[in-house]
Amino acid sequence: NTGRTGNFSITSSTYLNSASDAGLRASTGKNPGVDLTVLTQLTQGVRGTTYYPTLTVTTTSLPAATVGTAYQAALQASAGASPYKGWWIETDPAQCAGNCGSFPASAGIIVGRGGVVNGPFIVGTVSRAANVSTFQLQQTTIGGAPLAGQSITMSGFVNGTGNQANDGSFNGTCTISTITSNSFSCSQTGVDVGSHSPKDASAITFAPVGSGNYSFWVGARDGAFQVARGAVSLAVAP
Repeated sequence: NTGRTGNFSITSSTYLNSASDAGLRASTGKNPGVDLTVLTQLTQGVRGTTYYPTLTVTTTSLPAATVGTAYQAALQASAGASPYKGWWIETDPAQCAGNCGSFPASAGIIVGRGGVVNGPFIVGTVSRAANVSTFQLQQTTIGGAPLAGQSITMSGFVNGTGNQANDGSFNGTCTISTITSNSFSCSQTGVDVGSHSPKDASAITFAPVGSGNYSFWVGARDGAFQVARGAVSLAVAP
């Protein structure tokens, strides 16, 4: 089908790119494949007409915390390409001027991927008959870890009906007693033991268990995959 008879259809050759030196042959500009290769080379590093402001981490220090007192704060970044950022604790010295600081689990401080320090996290199931709540953390816990003896304040539960019903009596405090993988259990205060079914929760807040001055690096990524990093400090009073 060469076109001599009016048939201009293009067929693929059985031997297309089958030569032993096919990958070494110079681009001729005679076919779409090499043209696209040349185009990529010519436009490499060229910025499009739509671009976003540079992303930067704007938080340098978090509000002071106190051991045993529920704490919640949020990391902040510039607008960048999107209002939502993914956060993490930076541990690669090459990315944090050679010293990423310390973020010991014994401090009882947790940073979520959403940039929230010490919560909130998803609550899994609540066993009302046993007076024990089992909370399942999101798989976005990236700094610190829940510790036995850590105090937790729960809020946002409301009384309601239907599949989305919560129970206001879940609001209150509890102390972590058992930790298994990414979940933990604690006995609640003021729990009304009865024939309640498990409910979805809204927010829980952790209280630090270790005092000290902590300095660590965090990273943020926006919707355009821009990445920014910066050092953050946090003081926890005894």
